Amino acid sequence: MSLELNAHVATPVDANHEVLDVHGRSSNSISKQAQFTRRQPSKNRMPVAAPSSETAGRKTGTHNSTEVTEIDAFAEAQQNGLSNPTSGIQIPNETAEPANATALRSNSHETGDANQNHQPPRPAAATPRKSMIQLTPAKLMELLQTECGVRFFQNLHGNSFAWVPSSVDGRHFECLPLRSRAFRARLVQLASSYAVKATPAGVINEAIKNAEILAFQEPKRELANRHQSTGGTVNIDLGDANWRMITVTADGWELCEQKDPMFFRPEHMTALPEPIEGGDPYEVFDFISLESEGDKLLVLSWIVSALNPDVPSPILTLTGIQGSAKTTKSKWLRDLTDPSVTPVLGDIELTGLFLTFQHHAVPSFENVSQFNRRTADMFCRAVTGNGVERRKLFTDSDQVLYSFQRPIIINGIDTPSTRPDFLDRCIVVNCPRLETFRPIKELDMAFQQARPRLFGALLALLSKTLKLLPSTPPGGEFRMADFAHFGRALATALGKTPGEFDDAYRTSIRHQDKEALDATPMANALKSLASQHTTSRPWEGTAKQLLEQLQYVAHRNNDQNAKADLPKNARWLSSKLSELVTALRTEGIIVERLPRTSSTRGWKVSMTNEARAERERRHSRPEGVAEALDEADIFAALEQVNEITQD
Repeated sequence: MSLELNAHVATPVDANHEVLDVHGRSSNSISKQAQFTRRQPSKNRMPVAAPSSETAGRKTGTHNSTEVTEIDAFAEAQQNGLSNPTSGIQIPNETAEPANATALRSNSHETGDANQNHQPPRPAAATPRKSMIQLTPAKLMELLQTECGVRFFQNLHGNSFAWVPSSVDGRHFECLPLRSRAFRARLVQLASSYAVKATPAGVINEAIKNAEILAFQEPKRELANRHQSTGGTVNIDLGDANWRMITVTADGWELCEQKDPMFFRPEHMTALPEPIEGGDPYEVFDFISLESEGDKLLVLSWIVSALNPDVPSPILTLTGIQGSAKTTKSKWLRDLTDPSVTPVLGDIELTGLFLTFQHHAVPSFENVSQFNRRTADMFCRAVTGNGVERRKLFTDSDQVLYSFQRPIIINGIDTPSTRPDFLDRCIVVNCPRLETFRPIKELDMAFQQARPRLFGALLALLSKTLKLLPSTPPGGEFRMADFAHFGRALATALGKTPGEFDDAYRTSIRHQDKEALDATPMANALKSLASQHTTSRPWEGTAKQLLEQLQYVAHRNNDQNAKADLPKNARWLSSKLSELVTALRTEGIIVERLPRTSSTRGWKVSMTNEARAERERRHSRPEGVAEALDEADIFAALEQVNEITQD
């Protein structure tokens, strides 16, 4: 028997067998030179030794000789299912075994020596791993859904999301928008576990489009930003890397994992501290100093209500002079409710304000000076709940919807708006100036150490409030009725009475109404007119007649500010009176519209007896002057007046 060599593989030849190469081609179709001539070494190639009969028939990939032929290596690579002998990548061999492989094995046993018969058997080919699969968009979607448990859906606004595992092992799941950079990065990460090479960008893009189709076919789900409430249970997104959440009920609170998509996370969001039991909620005021116990009760009610989205919380407005640490207090309040990499926001642009409310669960604004009418209206709508509709692109009619109801923090030297409608939705708290100043890093370090304990105390207080809320009667006195009802239950949970909360809230509203009237000079003329008419004998007339009467009173009192503040026509007077009705009532001034008769509507102005008595007392002579006059000591009376004036 002779040995003929192909350009690719060594093939034994005898008289009864036709020579075939590894592709099953007959030796007649190959030149004779290629059948018995070995590949000549080039200048850049190391010379190879001629194969022996033992090497030609070897079945294993182990060589004892240091000289290995390319032909032998390639033959073994083809037999082992390797497309490239040096790549080391296993590819499943789905083709039939070449015909010459049988001849190779039979002739090897016939011509081999005794040592060859004792070589170990060749191991079976390994099962292809998932990393060897060539991915297509459809195949990638199939693997994500069947093996990774990925779910696609839309929220109530029609935005597409994916519930994807954090990694291939799927320790926890995350809710990511399909068009976000985070989802694309996660998709590439998961695809790399199945593909030989990096998945092309076209496959990723097509997979995202397919995912959007799948999301459109699924039922819509409601996703919340940080805080969510269902059936008396409050869920709070902890915001940590493991996507855990806190569940608060009337029986207590617990830390657990998210089993279903419930929250979406804006990029600015950071984690709340892992709560610790046993804290005192009033420890908050070791860091946030306030003037009165009533203010502390109101602020504590606001903090806990901010964790419960069922309660529309008023705008917490922190005012004070320079050095009262308003911004620092705003940051710490944000850290207890919705920590963020941007704890306080500076610029307020009306065109982008709805996006701020959408992305921030508890937005906080610092150094706010003044709101115009439209900005104040937007803040009012954000407190009680608002929706905004915008066109997605200028080239089509697709819509983008935003809805939000947010507890808001504002700080500044003064209240940014004195409009009564805005003040009705505010809690204005004055911050005293600090007597001593400490480094901010030292203060913040102490607060961060206490934050887990403070957060646990707030969660415990929320749980107690939820338990007492059904049995606590609502007050029915305040415009923010839900917040007032929640605050009455919270006061009971603290060991106080609901009346204490009512007193604190009433005092705050009275100060806000007084501030609104002080910012409206026209109110002085209105008070002067109302003081001459009781509720039993009110002043009545049309809006035009009322404007003329107020102009006369302002001229009589020589009140130039009131004259300048009065509207120029009756229509604007009616609009301004409608804004001041609530604030005037707190001063005992009753301003009401008369029923429409024919084509006009009039106004009725009066003052309550209690308010009249209080007004007369304030305008009477100081206490002690009358007694001095009775003794006919005019000089003593004048000295008494001077002392009272100086005090």
